[in-house]
Amino acid sequence: VMGAVKHLFHRKGKILVAKDQISEDDLLALVLDAGAEDMIVHPDNYEILTDPHHLEAVHKALEAKDIKPESAEAAFFPLTPLSITDEKTARNVLALIDALEDSDDVQNVYSSCDIPDEILEKVQATTA
Repeated sequence: VMGAVKHLFHRKGKILVAKDQISEDDLLALVLDAGAEDMIVHPDNYEILTDPHHLEAVHKALEAKDIKPESAEAAFFPLTPLSITDEKTARNVLALIDALEDSDDVQNVYSSCDIPDEILEKVQATTA
């Protein structure tokens, strides 16, 4: 049923920017001034989170500084992430997500699962 679990998620704008384009401090100042809510630092990029209504303004502020985002989209994020620390359960969840994404009838898949990096690495090592 479409939207049956929508109440478990909130919609946010998400923009990814490669780290080699700008320093963390400069980017944080720029996006907060443009209306962003938060910025998460990942090993290769920055993840900028916005109210979905401010996504375009933050995106335009980046482009005005010649910063080309890797992606910019409105997405659904879980209100209460579900931590999965069991390798077998993680493998099953990831297999289900892959199967759903491969379906021609599915446009987007959002999950409330939070799988720690060490579990993800184990699962990916045995499936590679």
